[in-house]
Amino acid sequence: MKHTNKYLLIFLILTNTIFLNNCSKSENKTTEQPTTQIQESASQKTNSNSDANKNMSDTMDQTQTGKIIGTIKFDGEIPILKTIQMSADPICVANNEGKEVTAQTLVLGPEKTVANILVQIKSGLQKGKTYETPTESVVLDQIGCMYLPHIIALMKNQELDILNSDGTLHNVHGLPKVNDEFNVAMPKFKKKMTKKFEQAEDPFRVKCDVHPWMGGYMAVMDNPYFSVTKEDGQFEIKGLPAGDYEIEIWHEKLGIQTAKLTLADGETKVQDFTLTAPEKMALNAIVIIR
Repeated sequence: MKHTNKYLLIFLILTNTIFLNNCSKSENKTTEQPTTQIQESASQKTNSNSDANKNMSDTMDQTQTGKIIGTIKFDGEIPILKTIQMSADPICVANNEGKEVTAQTLVLGPEKTVANILVQIKSGLQKGKTYETPTESVVLDQIGCMYLPHIIALMKNQELDILNSDGTLHNVHGLPKVNDEFNVAMPKFKKKMTKKFEQAEDPFRVKCDVHPWMGGYMAVMDNPYFSVTKEDGQFEIKGLPAGDYEIEIWHEKLGIQTAKLTLADGETKVQDFTLTAPEKMALNAIVIIR
């Protein structure tokens, strides 16, 4: 009987120990599981907040600046065209592959949209603010004994690469009034020269003393808020803070027009223009793009 009680006591002690161990393991599992879930939840919130902050930053970037877009058209009878005579330089004739060439004084698209118009913000920008100089060069080429593009605009101290793709003698003669005048020969073997302008300046004429029909314009800006139209007559000036602005368009023959507008945060405002020809406008300097 004593032995039986002894074995029974040992059995009860072992059973109780096993039971307590199992309870302990169960409790550990129960406490570990919520901890993992809490960590995952916290991680999800952190990621969610990062995404929200990114989206908010993107939204703020978009709403902090707006842009002005528009189209410029010509109203009036299309002038008569006259052809440029290039026979003095056979290379010029050959490079145009026998095609008739007219001057670029007025270039119109199919819907009478106007190319070669300088569009810029004339007033309303923060006074005294300086802007980073673009690292990308602006390119002016001489192709078919014509300046392409006809008008260029660049920021002060930005590089201007002037190319000679014709394989004939050119002479690039710039006539600025604020910056230094320049007059550089470009023989057929000189394919490129680079210039910079230190001061902002309104459009000034550039010509070729070898080929008298060659003419174009350059403008030097102290801010990045400008555009030059192509044959579609469209322009876009973007990255503008909210404010009151005066926008100006300039054309070598059709003159200057301005418009005042107010731009809200992130707003895209449309400002179209219509130009008419002056009565005494020369008719021998027109080219129509069809």
